[in-house]
Amino acid sequence: MTNEVEDWIETVILGLPDFVERMSDPIEDGRFKYSLSGDLKFRQRWGLGNSVFVTKILYMLNIDGELTNDSIANYILSFQNDNGEIFDPLISRRSMWHRSLYCLVDRDFNNLFGAQIRRAESRQSLAALRALQSHPEYPYKAVPSSVDEVKKYIHSLNWRKPWNAGSHFGALIFLLKSKEWWSSSESCRDSGEKAESLIEEAFRQVSVYRQDNGAWFMTGASPSTAEQVSGAMKMTIAFMVAEKGATGKEEQLIDLCLDLAIKPDACNNFNLVLVLYYALKSKNYRWLDVSRFCSEAISRYRQHYWPETGGFSFYIGRANHRYYGARLTKGLPEPDIHGTHLYLWGIVLISNMLELPIRKRLREPIT
Repeated sequence: MTNEVEDWIETVILGLPDFVERMSDPIEDGRFKYSLSGDLKFRQRWGLGNSVFVTKILYMLNIDGELTNDSIANYILSFQNDNGEIFDPLISRRSMWHRSLYCLVDRDFNNLFGAQIRRAESRQSLAALRALQSHPEYPYKAVPSSVDEVKKYIHSLNWRKPWNAGSHFGALIFLLKSKEWWSSSESCRDSGEKAESLIEEAFRQVSVYRQDNGAWFMTGASPSTAEQVSGAMKMTIAFMVAEKGATGKEEQLIDLCLDLAIKPDACNNFNLVLVLYYALKSKNYRWLDVSRFCSEAISRYRQHYWPETGGFSFYIGRANHRYYGARLTKGLPEPDIHGTHLYLWGIVLISNMLELPIRKRLREPIT
C-alpha cells in the first residue's frame, strides 16, 4: 500500500474527533445527529443509535477520555425499560410499514411487532455500554435461558435470509455472553442455565445450516452470493463475540468473498472485509489476492469520504436516509454517523490485515 494511502488514513483518523464534535447535539448532552444537517424533525425524542455509533467511533479511535464521559452512557440508558430492552421508540414506530411489508413478502413474521428491532438495538446499546465502562440498570430478560429455548429460538429464524438469521443468531450469542460480563452487578443478575453451556448448544444447533462453501443458510434455499457473504459477516461476529478461534471452512469463505468482490453486484465491501479479516487469522490463504482487495477497498472508501467535514456517508454522494427501515433524514449530499462508523471499522480491519503502522493507535470495536 502506498504512502499516499497511509497518509490519507492518517488524515481521516486525525479529523474524526472534530467531525464527532460537529455531530453533537447542542441542547442535550450525550445525543448526536444522524446526518450532518438533514435529520428530519420529530416531536418525539430519538437518537439512541446515533450515540451508539459515536461510542464505537471513539472506542476505535482509542480516545479513552471521551469514553469516560457519563453523558453518552446516561443518554443510552435513558432508553432502557424495566425488561432490560434498550431501544428507540421512534424507530419502532416509524419502521412499522417497512417491517410489515417485509413480513408479507418473505412470510416471516418474527419482526411484525418490532421484537427483532428491539433486540438488535438492545444488543448494540449494551455493546456501547461496555465500551463506556458502564452497565445496564436492568438485565435483558428476553434472552433464552434453557437449551430448549435456545433450540426454539435458532430454528425459528428465517435461514432462507442468511443476513437476517445471522444477525439474530449473533444477538443471541452477545446477550448470553452479557450475562458473564455483568454477572457481578446486583441489578443484572439473572437466572437460568449457565451462559457458556447455552452458547455451546447454540453453535451446535446452528451448524445444521452450514454449507460446503462456508456460508450459513437453509439447505434448498438460494440466497445470492452477496446475501451469503452478508450472512457470513453476521455469523463471523458471533464467533468473535464467543471468542472462538475459528469459524472453520476459512478457505471456502475467502474464496466466496473474493469471487464476489470482482462482480458488479458486489455487496457492501465492509461485509467482505470483516469475513476476510477473521478467516485470515486462522488460515494464510490467497494473501496476495486479499491484499489487492484491501487496497481496492480503501479506494472505494475514499469515494464516501467528505474531507471538508471529516466524515463518511453511507452512500456515495449522500447520507443514509433510513435506519431499520425508518426514514430519519433527507438524504442530503453530506456525511452521516452510520457511514462514518462503518467505514472507520473497515479501515481498522484493513490496517490490521496489512499491518500498517497506524493500526497500533486503533482498536476493534466491541460489537
